[in-house]
Amino acid sequence: YNVGPPTYEFLLESDGHLYYLTVTLDDADVLVWTRKYSWQTKQWLECSEPQIDRIARFSTAVSCGSHLYLLTEDEMHRYDPSKDQWCKLTPPPADPPELITFQIEPGRPAVIGTEIFCMRDVYGQMLVYDTESDSWRALPAWGQPEPTRRYCDDIVACTFVLESHLHVLVCPRDPSNR
Repeated sequence: YNVGPPTYEFLLESDGHLYYLTVTLDDADVLVWTRKYSWQTKQWLECSEPQIDRIARFSTAVSCGSHLYLLTEDEMHRYDPSKDQWCKLTPPPADPPELITFQIEPGRPAVIGTEIFCMRDVYGQMLVYDTESDSWRALPAWGQPEPTRRYCDDIVACTFVLESHLHVLVCPRDPSNR
């Protein structure tokens, strides 16, 4: 049982290279540890680390094209393996006042072409990040939020791509609550 700060781990592939990211969130800092696997030496090599400006409640990562992307609720960062360099990108848009940022655990984003799809809440609000234009847009939600709804921590959403179509699986965190 882990009682320390939340830690997120990601194993990502980009251009035939394997990357391991560990993101630790605590009350004072966000620590990101990035490693690249060398097939020749069979060792993990250190990579540069992004500078996260704000304390985050969650983190998620994904590979798209030849880059890695790290997303928190307030920031977006891109890693360029050819330069071993992170850069800060356009942050996700702020929530409308009636919503609380990322009401469910965001899970892993899904990638189609040059776009990254991220779930925003259980009612189907989806944010799309365009990696070529460094811009965000919101897709229409499939449900209507209740004006009095509260924070919901017992639901998990999983976005995935199957046959070039985006799918979202929403289910209770505890399988006995189905």
